[in-house]
Amino acid sequence: MKVVGVVPRFGIRKLPTFVYFEDSIPSIYDEDPEDTRALIEWIEEQRTSDAIEVVTEEILQYLVSQKA
Repeated sequence: MKVVGVVPRFGIRKLPTFVYFEDSIPSIYDEDPEDTRALIEWIEEQRTSDAIEVVTEEILQYLVSQKA
């Protein structure tokens, strides 16, 4: 399977996955995507939180390239 698009750009390691974007900054959901209750809680946390996110090397490179 050839991986294209945003998968290598953001360092996504497994599919399917969920990515939440806020101000063009992605947050990757690392838990079981079939646990819908946990997924909904994660989305709500992303939507309402002002916390600093964990950034992968790929995401950092993407962010730097977008700001340059």
